[in-house]
Amino acid sequence: MQNDPITDEIINYYNSVTGVGYSKLQAITSAIPQGEYYDFKYYLLNTFYWSRKSSKIIWEIFQSFVTDPVDNLLDFGCGSGLYTKRLSGYCKNYIGTDISNTGLEIAREINHSLENAAYINLDTFNKLKTSFDLIFCSETLDHIENTEETLRKLKSVLKPGGKIIITTTTMYHYLFRILLQRIPSDIANKNFKIALRRLLVFMQALFDFTKRGDLMRIGLDRDDHVNAFTLKQHNYLAKKVGLYVHDYEYFNCKSIFPGKFFEPLNNLLKKILRRSKVYGPNIVVVLKSCE
Repeated sequence: MQNDPITDEIINYYNSVTGVGYSKLQAITSAIPQGEYYDFKYYLLNTFYWSRKSSKIIWEIFQSFVTDPVDNLLDFGCGSGLYTKRLSGYCKNYIGTDISNTGLEIAREINHSLENAAYINLDTFNKLKTSFDLIFCSETLDHIENTEETLRKLKSVLKPGGKIIITTTTMYHYLFRILLQRIPSDIANKNFKIALRRLLVFMQALFDFTKRGDLMRIGLDRDDHVNAFTLKQHNYLAKKVGLYVHDYEYFNCKSIFPGKFFEPLNNLLKKILRRSKVYGPNIVVVLKSCE
């Protein structure tokens, strides 16, 4: 698999985040199997663009929820390890796990200088006997079909009094993008049937959690997300597995309205939504055990 033309830009960014050099990333990304679930584009490009816009905001919110270092920290859905350096500074032992072995290989490479960090695949994680004081799960549940089963597993490895910090997109992300970007574009191009279909999909998914994968496939013409959340949905899922929402904050890292004309409004909305408990396109929730 050939490297993308902007790989150098991404490598420079990874280096600025991790503070270490790495020489094997070009070879790793070139050798990713074509059939792997999370491919080169997801792990190197999408992760890069998402992290560049969101990691600082998420990290600031994380620090407001976690004030003291812990013994064991799990990064569930660690991707290519962009949060490892920061998270490893908050624990004695950091473990990252992900569905992609290639993602883990990239993570090991860009964080090879960290002595308290280790990466394991999901098979090894499922057999793990270690329990964790803190579990970090950023933008992972969006991609998982059975979120209830995943939360049950995370709760089973959580120490009494521990916290699970989850970040996800919300329904408002799709509200903004479908109603304020996609549908107006459809109407401008006289694609009225498509515009109506997007609206119907959004309304259906608003009331039926199982239909939210359609928001990506039909609403945004993408298929890399299967879930979208509200705070109510986080509360519902948490209660089903014996957890509860201890705290939360909404945030926004992307422009809501398209075009330079709306840039001042976008910047204002980012400031309003960044560290507040009003509706926003993304949310951080802190879960604790009811026991």
